[in-house]
Amino acid sequence: MIRTMDIPKALSILAALGVPLVVFHGADLSLAISMIMGVFLGAPADIPGSRKHMILGILTGISSGTFTYLVLSLATLAGSFWLVPLLAFFCFFHAMIAVYGFRASLVSFSGLIAIIFSMARPATYFETAFQNAGLMLSGGLVYLCVAWISNRLTDKRVKRKLLAESLLLTATFIRKRTHMIEAGEETTALQQELISLQQELNEKHEKLREILVAERKAGITTDFSGKQILIFVELIDILELILANPANYERIRHEFEGREFLITPFVDTLIYIAAQLEEAAKVLAEGKKPGEQTDAERVLKPVRETMQSAEIEQLPESLRNLLTYMTGYLRKQLDKVRVIEKVLRDLVDKETVRSRTGDAERFVTETQYAPAILLGNLNFRSPVFRHALRLSIAVTLAYVAGLFIQIQNSYWIVMTIIVILRPGYALTKERSAHRVIGTVIGAAIAFVVILLTGNKTLFGTLSVICLVLAFSFIQRNYRSAAMFITLNVIFLYALLADNVWHVISFRVLDTLIGTLIAFLASRFLFPMWESDSIRDLFFDSMRASSEYLRQVIRSCGESEKPLNYKLARKEAFLELGRLNAAGERLNHDPLSHQDDPEKIARLILMDHNLLSAIAALGTYLDAHKHKCSTALIDSCGKAVLHNLELIGKTETTIPVELQRPENLDPGTESYLFSQLFWLNELSLKINAELGSSQNQYATKQHSTL
Repeated sequence: MIRTMDIPKALSILAALGVPLVVFHGADLSLAISMIMGVFLGAPADIPGSRKHMILGILTGISSGTFTYLVLSLATLAGSFWLVPLLAFFCFFHAMIAVYGFRASLVSFSGLIAIIFSMARPATYFETAFQNAGLMLSGGLVYLCVAWISNRLTDKRVKRKLLAESLLLTATFIRKRTHMIEAGEETTALQQELISLQQELNEKHEKLREILVAERKAGITTDFSGKQILIFVELIDILELILANPANYERIRHEFEGREFLITPFVDTLIYIAAQLEEAAKVLAEGKKPGEQTDAERVLKPVRETMQSAEIEQLPESLRNLLTYMTGYLRKQLDKVRVIEKVLRDLVDKETVRSRTGDAERFVTETQYAPAILLGNLNFRSPVFRHALRLSIAVTLAYVAGLFIQIQNSYWIVMTIIVILRPGYALTKERSAHRVIGTVIGAAIAFVVILLTGNKTLFGTLSVICLVLAFSFIQRNYRSAAMFITLNVIFLYALLADNVWHVISFRVLDTLIGTLIAFLASRFLFPMWESDSIRDLFFDSMRASSEYLRQVIRSCGESEKPLNYKLARKEAFLELGRLNAAGERLNHDPLSHQDDPEKIARLILMDHNLLSAIAALGTYLDAHKHKCSTALIDSCGKAVLHNLELIGKTETTIPVELQRPENLDPGTESYLFSQLFWLNELSLKINAELGSSQNQYATKQHSTL
């Protein structure tokens, strides 16, 4: 649980909350509370990223939240006739802002928080509404100043932490890949783990792109940032090499059955590489002194000895080629590790950094904020539109019901709905469970503490501690955050009022009501199941993989990987990550709305294998750029691309089956054809699984590696 904490963010909020309390010390406490609400409007958009985006996000959240509070407060004073339609409109509008990406969704949350504030703290006069709005704006600006200072102080630590996490995930990825060689019947489960790990790596890489590369794009360059970008570039290359580590493990297990001792040195070297990456992560995260630098020749000695053994000479040519390829793969990975170690030891010169990171700016995914994007999502095909409509209806109904039933603190129900209700059913169900569990545990703990102590000084201290902990967990561990928020609220009431037992009971009751409304809305109000969109995500991933393969073929013979190759690789990785995330969400949808989940799981695994095979081909061509037959690559590559482009199409075009050309060189050309053949086999299997061009096409079993 500790690993999911975000202490700097929590301390920033705590520091900003202290300013109103100091400013209005001895004065009207309600003025401090209004200013404190402004702090909470600024906090959501404060996430890791470029400093420019952070400032703009916080300012937008503050201004939109303050405006929403002011309009709803004035409408409340004017009468519920105006309030109900405005409440529905602001819920819908703020939820729709999420079409502009993750940070925009957090800005929209600020607006939704303002709706809760307008209910929890209604203005009694028109003048009070404007006064509260002004104080909220001031509180938000206070938080912006605190966040800017915190960002300046913790900027390097955040970057180091993200890089360290990426190094650790990469090391885990390597270890899991080595398990594939002896996995046997557990291969499918391991492949699912690898896909999930790759998705997590893609998310880390996107964050690093925004943080590291966006600064250079803005003209902010330092030796520190340049070297961190170099580590990031090496991590991207390592991931491609990992995926390229021969993708057809089933064939490897079959061919080396009874001769596993020949593979052991290769597996041991991979485990050593993973351990070195883990050590590099510790150096970055903990600031410890780097250990002994990797000696590639010493590490590869067992591999060389194996390659020179008599048993190797007795293997078929294709298997000797495979082991030769794996030796080159290990050497490349060790070279990447050595570069990272040199950066950590400050042994890399500026020219090397510039040459290896020169095109880094092109890899940042720019977010577009054109109004056309918002307008283009105003239809039922958009998941965000459905969510916005669902949220506005649920919140409005809960508010109106609260007016008629006269539930105490009915805004807690609205708050629960806003926090829990997500665009997808699976996430809403998960957050509903976490909210209920966290609230019940928090209420139980508070009940015991209040019953046993009755010490108001202790309540005040625990309230502050729980507030810090709540915001430490809010982004990464919602169940823990819900528990600490409940503790904070109850301890505050215990400090300020005497009817704390009523507060505990109503807190739990309102949470249960809000959770039930959110869950029912997600299930029955314009639901959009993953099966409705996963097909499009699969074809998007196929198109990205096809473009990656096209760039691999075009780059054959190039001395350096061209920029288009790297961009296509990035998109292929990201699209596969999105597809896998949708597949995981699909598993949590009701069974009645899961459209053949087993088939979808098979297709995702095939897509993962396809991407691995393309990466394997790319690294092989890069290592043998002067030995590969361009004619063979061109003819066979076009056939594979033809088959990939048939995926999902309804034409009766027949897929192409590769035939082994005559007079192939037994070394490089033979192994290259085996790579292309395996790629083609995967494309044919995907076509057969989808039943697109040839429903009855049955892929043949071949023994060629």
